[in-house]
Amino acid sequence: MQPIKNKIIGLFILIDGIILSVLLLDQFKLVGISLDYTLLTGLKLILSLLPSLIGLYIVILFSVNKKVAIQISVGLLAFLLVTVIVGSLLH
Repeated sequence: MQPIKNKIIGLFILIDGIILSVLLLDQFKLVGISLDYTLLTGLKLILSLLPSLIGLYIVILFSVNKKVAIQISVGLLAFLLVTVIVGSLLH
């Protein structure tokens, strides 16, 4: 178990990651419109969601341990990549 201070720091990093992700989604104009789904759009989506994924990794790292944090983060990143690849192939 990690000290409560580390958990609070991790939570603030996660909140910052979510805010940064929303700002990047807005910057890439991926919010609130119908998207023409291409591979470039998918890569912009992954780039926009990476800060949230990094924040989630840090929260889990500070809360549980490194092994679980890596497993969850790599699993979510693989899911995002497969989704982008399948989406671009179906489009």
